Amino acid sequence: MKKISFITFLIFTCISNYVLGFDNPSKDKLLIEIVSYVLNKGHYSPSQINDQFSEEVYKNYLDGVDSRHLFFIQSDIDFFDSYKFEIDDQIKTSKIDFFNLSHQRYLQRLDQVKSFYSSLLNQSFDFSIDEKINLDFENTSYSKTLSELKKQWRKFLKFNALGIYSNLKEDEKQKKEKNPEYILRSDREIEIETRTVLKDDMKYFFEARYDLNRNDYFSIYVNSIALQFDPHTSYFPPSAKDRFDQNISGKFEGIGARLTKRNQEVEIVDIISGGPVWRENTLRPGDKILKVSQINQTPVDVVGMRLDDVIKLIKGPKGTQVILNVKKVDGTVLDVTLTRDIIELEEAFAKSTIIEKDNNKYGLINLPRFY
Repeated sequence: MKKISFITFLIFTCISNYVLGFDNPSKDKLLIEIVSYVLNKGHYSPSQINDQFSEEVYKNYLDGVDSRHLFFIQSDIDFFDSYKFEIDDQIKTSKIDFFNLSHQRYLQRLDQVKSFYSSLLNQSFDFSIDEKINLDFENTSYSKTLSELKKQWRKFLKFNALGIYSNLKEDEKQKKEKNPEYILRSDREIEIETRTVLKDDMKYFFEARYDLNRNDYFSIYVNSIALQFDPHTSYFPPSAKDRFDQNISGKFEGIGARLTKRNQEVEIVDIISGGPVWRENTLRPGDKILKVSQINQTPVDVVGMRLDDVIKLIKGPKGTQVILNVKKVDGTVLDVTLTRDIIELEEAFAKSTIIEKDNNKYGLINLPRFY
């Protein structure tokens, strides 16, 4: 137990110290060196870093980046295959050539898919035509060409559209049952709405993809390495460790609002009872945060900024103040000054109660998550 605790401490402290804000390949190499050293010297059952190890890292990383084979094509995989049995050597020498090349190629394919998927949704789907899509992605071949990838995306979009279409049809049926005078919409009208809904879904899908930066993808690569030691060994980048600590403690220092990002705008979706936002009673779900500033500092425009980065600006030590420039649901814009405090997430706490029934007592324990 002492050895495992030491490993945990060393990974969290050393990596956090070196990785905070790292955004260049030299620090990526340093992280690989630290992880390799810690796992080999401190893990209870070190793995042999050999060709078999390399092959598993290769497979897990590609699966972590493109598990549904919607971005890479076969020529990419053929190119990557030359590194399949070299990752172990790169780890030993703290090189990241495979990651650099694969990440660059992924970004290229992401841009290409983004450029054509919307045109596929501008065309009507004919649900009367029988088509097949293989959802066993692990055993599905990659598309041979970009043209074939585009066809695969059309099927992927049609498959998702079919679920939306079916739900809309069921809604129409229920409306008719409740109100016999209700005039059912035509299949054509429902199909058009289906594509409108799917367009919004895909816009958020790609927005989330582009919100990930190099660090996020490099974390996938590092975790593909850590996974080979055992299923419970993983690397936490600083942001993930902060979330882990928050989930375990059920506490954090901030303003007490949950945020999301839609259409490049940061929106309040929930207000935590007892927190500064709740006490101030000025902000509501649906309000959008336009700028964030600290006292006596220049406001930072957060429109289009990564959500994690916005949260970092808003969070801070208890007792300090933050100024939010907010666009209200009614369109008015105002500045709201909030004093940060300790926020307790009651839904994260384990709870217990005694139930009495028929002269018997029963103990009920509610564990909202596995600690």
